[in-house]
Amino acid sequence: MEGADENPLDDERLKADLYAMSEENPERFMTEILQVLKRFPQFIFTDNAPVENKIAALTRMLKHYEKTEEFEECQFLHSQLAKLNEIK
Repeated sequence: MEGADENPLDDERLKADLYAMSEENPERFMTEILQVLKRFPQFIFTDNAPVENKIAALTRMLKHYEKTEEFEECQFLHSQLAKLNEIK
């Protein structure tokens, strides 16, 4: 990553690897994505995707973590969803 403000998820090879992981091991995929978002939460807001898409993705993640009763992860996702809803 060249600069601290660059989104590491903009890398096309990384995107392809993540897509493959999502197909092969969805649980690991969800965990890896959440760890990136927790480490770099600003990328949730600086990414070029429409806010509605971000909300949908985080909502799917939230449902997953509610189902697995990982409430610390749910708390993080709730807080990020609230911020996204404020800018919607």
